Amino acid sequence: MLGLSNEIFNALSRYLSADWSIDTFRDYVVGLRVDKYELLAVADRLFLDEFEGRYAEYCDLSSNNEQLLKASLVSYVRGEASTSPTTPLIAWSFQQSGASVESSPSSSAGMAGTITPAQYSMV
Repeated sequence: MLGLSNEIFNALSRYLSADWSIDTFRDYVVGLRVDKYELLAVADRLFLDEFEGRYAEYCDLSSNNEQLLKASLVSYVRGEASTSPTTPLIAWSFQQSGASVESSPSSSAGMAGTITPAQYSMV
């Protein structure tokens, strides 16, 4: 499990729950890279770097399937094996401080501050 700061964890949560669009989340990430990168914890810097790479892959996909990007980010933060853009993992569950955000009704609850296991399925 990648130990993100609360600031970045909360921003990712907003993006995954659709409170923020991909454009808003990317603007936030770019702002952190420009304004605070050297001040961030190592895990946060790793996440920002990884997001930029995965975002570039997402932009290169002809389908621009944002669910693939979201699933890929969740998998990365959870420390799972890397998922390729061709692996359509679309269900995810994200939980912090008792508030859960999920994209499918078949997910399991987990510890606060973690991304919890979900049943991945094709749609």
